[in-house]
Amino acid sequence: IYLMTVINDIIGKRPTDHKALVLEVRIAIPSKGPGYWKLNNMHLNDKEYNEGIRNIIGSLPIDNKLEGVHAGLKWDVLKARFKEYSIRYGVKKAKQKRDEIKELECEIKMLDDKANASDMEIMRKVEIQIRLDELYTEEVIGAQIRAKVDEINEVIPITEASGVWH
Repeated sequence: IYLMTVINDIIGKRPTDHKALVLEVRIAIPSKGPGYWKLNNMHLNDKEYNEGIRNIIGSLPIDNKLEGVHAGLKWDVLKARFKEYSIRYGVKKAKQKRDEIKELECEIKMLDDKANASDMEIMRKVEIQIRLDELYTEEVIGAQIRAKVDEINEVIPITEASGVWH
């Protein structure tokens, strides 16, 4: 929230150093936009991400617009390109993860709805639940990092017994 004051008038006709001011206060609430960006260092373990970063670095010497530019400015350009790539990569990976979760949840629901599941279907259901637990744990870790919480004291497994079975 931003406050802005405007002096509209000065009241007081007597020759003193005390005068009353008429103020107009305007309150402006800024529109939401992109906030502070911080690299998701989990991407550094991903080969695809590292290849993309290498491509950005490799493209710098052949970028004609940066020929003869000071090294500090080139570094700033590289950082901006890293940020842009990292944001695009993170959005893509988040969508892939959401799609995988949705797909696994649908598959496990279908297996739950079956009356007489075969041993193979039961094994598949266990595999799906293990993968879902991994994906949910990654989401919790991400939320923990964004919330700047040092540790999570208790991890509740997502199982049928906990009532959060999908």
